[in-house]
Amino acid sequence: MSSNVFGTLYSQVSFLDTFFPGLGVALGYIYPLTSGNTHLGLGTQLFCTLGLVTFILKYAYRRVQTVLEEHFMYTTKISTDGTYDILLNWVQSQPFAAQTRSSIVTIQASREGEKKGTFNYMPWNTRNFFWYKGRLLCVRTVEDNSWRGQEVLLSCFSTSPRILQDFLDDCRAIYEKSSKGKTAVYVNGDGWTLAKRHDQRPMDTVILPEVVKRDFLDDVAEYLDPDARSWYNYRKLPYRRGYMLHGKPGTGKSSLAFAAAGRFDLDIYVLNLTKVSDKTLQKLLRNLPARCLVLLEDIDAIEAAKSRVGDVAGSKNEAAGDNVTLSGLLNELDGVASDEGRVVILTTNHIDRIDPAVLRPGRVDKTIEFRLTSRETLQGLFRFIYMPITSKIEGAEGGQDIQVIQRLAGIFADRVPEAKFSPAEVLSFLIAHKRSPEEAVDKVASWAEKEGGDFVPLRSQTSTINEPKGSNVGIAAQQLLNEALDKDKLYGDRILRISMYSNINGISEAGELAVPLLLVRFFFNVLHGLARPTVVPLVADLDASDAIETAASQADIVLLWIQISGASVLSGLEVAHHSYGNASDRVYNDVSDAADLHRIIASSPSRVVDRLVTTLAEDQPRARTAILYGPIIYGRGTGPGNQRSIQIPSLARATLQNGYAPHVGKGLSAWSHVHVSDIAQLVLKLVGAAQDGSDQKPLWNRDGIYFADAGRIPFGEIARKIAAVAADKGFIASPEVRAVDADAAEFITPHAAVLLGTNAQTRGDRARTWLGWEPQGPTLDDEIERAVVEEAASQKSARPSI
Repeated sequence: MSSNVFGTLYSQVSFLDTFFPGLGVALGYIYPLTSGNTHLGLGTQLFCTLGLVTFILKYAYRRVQTVLEEHFMYTTKISTDGTYDILLNWVQSQPFAAQTRSSIVTIQASREGEKKGTFNYMPWNTRNFFWYKGRLLCVRTVEDNSWRGQEVLLSCFSTSPRILQDFLDDCRAIYEKSSKGKTAVYVNGDGWTLAKRHDQRPMDTVILPEVVKRDFLDDVAEYLDPDARSWYNYRKLPYRRGYMLHGKPGTGKSSLAFAAAGRFDLDIYVLNLTKVSDKTLQKLLRNLPARCLVLLEDIDAIEAAKSRVGDVAGSKNEAAGDNVTLSGLLNELDGVASDEGRVVILTTNHIDRIDPAVLRPGRVDKTIEFRLTSRETLQGLFRFIYMPITSKIEGAEGGQDIQVIQRLAGIFADRVPEAKFSPAEVLSFLIAHKRSPEEAVDKVASWAEKEGGDFVPLRSQTSTINEPKGSNVGIAAQQLLNEALDKDKLYGDRILRISMYSNINGISEAGELAVPLLLVRFFFNVLHGLARPTVVPLVADLDASDAIETAASQADIVLLWIQISGASVLSGLEVAHHSYGNASDRVYNDVSDAADLHRIIASSPSRVVDRLVTTLAEDQPRARTAILYGPIIYGRGTGPGNQRSIQIPSLARATLQNGYAPHVGKGLSAWSHVHVSDIAQLVLKLVGAAQDGSDQKPLWNRDGIYFADAGRIPFGEIARKIAAVAADKGFIASPEVRAVDADAAEFITPHAAVLLGTNAQTRGDRARTWLGWEPQGPTLDDEIERAVVEEAASQKSARPSI
């Protein structure tokens, strides 16, 4: 009987064995233990029976699961790309993540106001089911052999991946929303690991000369422009861009890279070359996303960079080791950004140690030097620490506070030698005194002397510069003039232009050679156009005393001093109150408002050179000086330097690039305007008056403040005229004019808020009354049409640099 029962059961098990392979064999050994035909006790039989049932159920469960997964479910594996972080972000936000029976716990960095970080829970080696759009989905995190050490399996009951694709799209949207305004920083190991995600760094927190930042950002923006890829592809050129940032430690190389990532919404992948081999480097760079910023810091630190690229045999031998080789680095630099739109930035503290092969054009397209602090940088660091968090100050008291900080910034910069300290060193000092700008000013001289060695703090070396003290620039310029006057080198009927460091439109005083060259060239642009070839430019700096003496001895006329400055001297109050684009009915007259103009000059820390020019005769009675404040100057010069002005060409360029004409704020702020040839005529009349000995007229020194104007116009009206011309000629679709916020107007031109959003309305009666000057040049409307046409031609012929 029992044998028949067993045979019947065995035949049934054999039938089940069709669906569950191996089950019949296993039961053949287990069944006799559970049947009554044994000498085992009842407890033992019961235990064996329960074991048999458990085994069958578990085996059946796994087999059913396998059948379902293979035939009725769609599964995707996520382990090594950005999708992993996207899905991980979603899973950690779900309630089941903390309630699962098995999980991995990590600590999230503490947020502002939290004393400790929070725990993040990630399910581990368990299946978690959830509903999505009426479909049952399953997520499971398991261990694998990838560099992450784990992978996520995402499954659904469907034979189509569509539902999973929709789910991942939603996860991406959630991820991007939570990551908005954030920069993800990845570091390398065997693979890329997300180190942190922090707020995007504003570019204005990077204290560098504006020209350096603007040139770099413009180049990156042009490279990342959507049309750039097609331009490269059409010409079969590799679509890549590399930058070398070099300079002493603490000068802002990495800061610029991180701020650029924030500006262009890129994630940063920081690669430490000292911890990788050629094979790892290849894997890392080829697993990068298509659009990102790759930062290779301190590339001079790798031992392989000391060898020459021609040492092929040595490179091959090193390749088998643990260190990256120069040949391996070069091969990956050639391939990392090709056709992918990646921005590659290399940094080094010692560019002289870098093999020239690394710097070859195509690998490194632009090299930027980061220098120790200039006067401009020192002032910028001071303002960065002590300026109010918001620049939109209400009321006069706030404006006065800003003026105090501006004044203290000038004094602070006077007491720190240029090119002695890195921005990081100065910033460290300022942070130590962050609660008291006055204390920082008082203590910085002793700090600089202690840290920098041979430093002698500035003192009152001249009575012509009153508190707040001016700059090394003003004092050096005056010493040069005094020396020239004492030695009778500037005398008689010879002409000479002394170059000097000065301010640019009252915004900042720069210590770069480009600034005096700009001023010198501008002077000769306006003069050379009418007096050539009898006027020959002398381009020199304050140290070129021998060249100045030689030129003076060979010239026919010496022009003692005519300083060309900017009409934004009138905009200080608006800048202090962050009031841009608003109307004003104030028109400054250079005769009737002379006293007010001198008070404005004396109260502005950035107008030290203007004060020097107007007060020089107090120490040097023979001096004849004049300041010519230029408004919007339009027209093309003919001299050897920059032949174009700023405002009109910049507005025309922005209009053509954006398809609309921008104006700052309401567009009601107005400046006076004059043609460049009329400025030149006024300069020539001043030269003639100096030759004629016109000392009885109020032309020089404290009386020597001149405005030159042919009319006044709001910037909104300029924008409308530019838009009308551009639309009429078919350069833009319609004559659209659009208001832009002052803080967002930098795309037009640097310092656009001041140059295009303030009021500088003037009337030049002094030149009209005493010199018989009247504007005779072309009209502003003629210039607007010419500027639009020139910009259109320039953009049409422009090509991205390679």
